[in-house]
Formats: sequence, structure tokens, C-alpha cells
Amino acid sequence: MLTLDQQNVRARCPECDVDYEVYRGSVYHEGTRSGLYLIALHGHDVEGRKMAHLAVAVRAPDGHAEAVALAVVGAESEMGFVFVDWEHSPWIHEHYLGQMLGREAALASPRQAWFLHVAEHVVRDLPGVEAYLESSL
Repeated sequence: MLTLDQQNVRARCPECDVDYEVYRGSVYHEGTRSGLYLIALHGHDVEGRKMAHLAVAVRAPDGHAEAVALAVVGAESEMGFVFVDWEHSPWIHEHYLGQMLGREAALASPRQAWFLHVAEHVVRDLPGVEAYLESSL
């Protein structure tokens, strides 16, 4: 079973001078802390749908942490997740997340399914995140 804790803070976009919500916290698998997440509720895709910028870090049993950056977009019947390179993420400077995998490395990672599983929980288990993305549908 996967659970999340959460903190909610506000941040300001230096490019468009707008405040936005950030959720961050730990990821627990069967009661053991196994990772972190950060999600910024800010931006939109080329079709005008709201998007969020997510970083997910997971810890392997050997203690090594890997992190990926994802764009999350509200779609008709489900949320869309796309691995992105870190230069397209507001979380590029959060080095404490561990080894930052680029898009191609994330797609080839044996942890790819786990990253997406955590991403789904972040969107579905945090009401503020789900409401933000669904408001663009």
C-alpha cells in the first residue's frame, strides 16, 4: 500500500509573476518511507489545458535515490503523464532528490512503472491537485 504525507506552500513564478500552489511530501510504501514528491500547480499545455510539474524521487533498497520530472495534464477521462528532461522542470535545482534521470533514462529505468504509480497517487490522493487539473477539463 502506498501513502503520502503532504505540505502545502505557495510559490511565485518569476516569469509570469503569479502565485501558485506547491504540494510536497514523502511517499510511504507499506509504512516505510520510500521516496519524495514535489508538484507545482502552474502552467498550461499548447491546447490551453492546465498542467502541473511533478518530481518523483524513489529510494532503492541499497539506499540509492533516483528522481524523474514529469509534466501532468488533465485529459478527458484521465490524467496524462509525460517524462520530461529536467531543464523543463521547475525542480531542476532540487539536488537532494538524488540522481536526476533525464527523459530517455526515465523511460528506460526499471523503476519507470513505480514512478508512474507514485505520480498517479499524487494526482488522485491529494484533493487540491486533482481539483486543479480537473478544473481545466
